[in-house]
Amino acid sequence: MGWRFHRIWSIDWFYRREQEIERAAAAYNEAVQLADSIAEEDIQDTVQYSPPSQHASMPQQASVSTRRGVRPELTKRESINEYSDEELKLLADWVKSDGVVRTEEELIRAISKELPFSRTETAFGSVYAKSLR
Repeated sequence: MGWRFHRIWSIDWFYRREQEIERAAAAYNEAVQLADSIAEEDIQDTVQYSPPSQHASMPQQASVSTRRGVRPELTKRESINEYSDEELKLLADWVKSDGVVRTEEELIRAISKELPFSRTETAFGSVYAKSLR
């Protein structure tokens, strides 16, 4: 779809509002120019990233990839508890390989959807949290 995201960190908005407004306006203008200059089919394949300001306490993130590698082969189990920690970590790493920034809750939800159970989110959350220790 050609979406571009422009992140404004709350601390930057609080301390440097005018600069953030200028950055947002510049990002908007750049996106409009880009949309006008690229053919529609090219936009669908374009993923852009607008880095946050260089505030020392804010983590830098790499550009977002929208594709995952090959899904790990997992044997179907009768229960979530029958999966080994290693299998769950493989599945988690595969889900995270798309580069999408997720909260832990969103990650658990995404991984749960890949398992052959209904209503696994709660059970998986506790099993996954245990496997990370």
